[in-house]
Amino acid sequence: MFNALKEAQEIIVFESLGKYISPAQKISVEEKVSIYDALYIAQAQKYGRLLTSDKKQSDIAQKLEIEVEFIE
Repeated sequence: MFNALKEAQEIIVFESLGKYISPAQKISVEEKVSIYDALYIAQAQKYGRLLTSDKKQSDIAQKLEIEVEFIE
């Protein structure tokens, strides 16, 4: 399990959610989405891209001009 997590660090960004709480709260309230979903969108604002299989999350990110890769 540890080795798999270590390898995942090459493609997945692991960060503290603290720096995304404030923008995520704003997104959550304005877009009527859970704070959990909004945290991903807030992080995607920083990096400019979002990979998701959540249609609502995808729509909100696109509205915020974030590049989205939607997986069905």
